[in-house]
This record gives sequence, structure tokens and C-alpha cells, in this order.
Amino acid sequence: MSKVSAIGYTLRDKKTNEILKYGETTLSKACYTKNYLDAENAVMRPEVAGSKREMHCWQHRKILEYKNNNAGARPRLNKSDYYEIVMKLWMSGEVDADVGDGEHVARNLIEPIVNNILGQLSTPDKIDEWSFISIILSEEFMSGFPEIAKKSKNKKN
Repeated sequence: MSKVSAIGYTLRDKKTNEILKYGETTLSKACYTKNYLDAENAVMRPEVAGSKREMHCWQHRKILEYKNNNAGARPRLNKSDYYEIVMKLWMSGEVDADVGDGEHVARNLIEPIVNNILGQLSTPDKIDEWSFISIILSEEFMSGFPEIAKKSKNKKN
């Protein structure tokens, strides 16, 4: 998601102030017609502002809070939870043939477990990919291959 300015908003019942929907948009109040709002007896209220990603995450958290306080039900006009963008682990390897399949088997077991844990977290620094490449070499290849860690400033990985 981009760093475009966006707002997080609620649609609320005009009479009761009940929350009908949590949403996010870059269009400000232009995202709903007067006819739609009148038909739903709703008013749009801007609640917070930030990047598109921040507002998407805000929307997701607010829907989950609402569900937690309302027996698992979403606000009437929210059709989904609008899942939050989370970091994913991607794993690969450059492995000496003498090592065998052990590293590959371990990597295939670890990756889904870590991704499941990451799926329950939000990343405040907006990194959305964690790449891990294991390099396992025999002693004859080890010299000249120091450990390297990189973080891209332009990408979110």
C-alpha cells in the first residue's frame, strides 16, 4: 500500500449514532453519494488520518474491536474484516550437496510456523517481507563468505 494521505471514517446512524461501518478512503467524503447515505440513514464521520496503509490497519483493528464487543458480529455495513497487511517470511537456501535434504526439510517446517506467528502481528515499521537465505557450505567453501544482513530502504523488505 502507498503513503497516499487517507482518512479512517465511520458511518453512523443519524439518530442513534450507532456505528454502521468502519472504513478508509483517499476520496474524503466523495466516496458516498447523498442518496446512499440517506437510504442507510447514515452520516460519514472522519475519525483519523494517515497513510493508506495506516488507515487500512486502523479499519481492520476497529472492526475486530467491534466484533469482540458484539458477539462476533461486524458493523452492519462492513462485509469483511479487511485483513491487515502483515509481514511474511520467505526462505530459500544455497546449500552444499553434502548437507543433504535436512536444511530443506527444516526450512519447509519453519516457514509456515513463523508466517502464522507473523500473521498475528502488525509491523509498525511497515516492512512487509522478511527474506532469509541460508547458506550452508562445507569447510572448503567457507572462506570468503561472511554473514551478510541487508535492509532495503526503497522496498518494504
